[in-house]
Amino acid sequence: MQEVLEEKKAILFGKVPQELLVKENGLSMYVTPEEGQKTGLFLDQREMRQLIFRHAKGKKIWNCFSYTGGLSLFALSAGAKHVTSIDVSKSAFHCSSRCIRVFTTIRSSCFCKEKARHE
Repeated sequence: MQEVLEEKKAILFGKVPQELLVKENGLSMYVTPEEGQKTGLFLDQREMRQLIFRHAKGKKIWNCFSYTGGLSLFALSAGAKHVTSIDVSKSAFHCSSRCIRVFTTIRSSCFCKEKARHE
């Protein structure tokens, strides 16, 4: 079935900041309300970020479709040995690398600008 509604962006009232600082379970992340898919902080992934936080210590993590890097940030903060974040979007890399640089002291991460796919 094809979507028939016209895509539309609008602000009902007030001003929307270019960037917001959001805290989730003690960790801070940047989100950009006007860019990309929604804000980049998908609320339905909150439980997944907590699950990763509980199990990431000492592990190597691959975060495919990393977008703003929330999952990568939680994994590094939990003591992951290394995190590889993969996304095709240049702006996603800017946002996720900035969050990791600003909000963690851990530098064991890398970013790959690729399409994540299974063959």
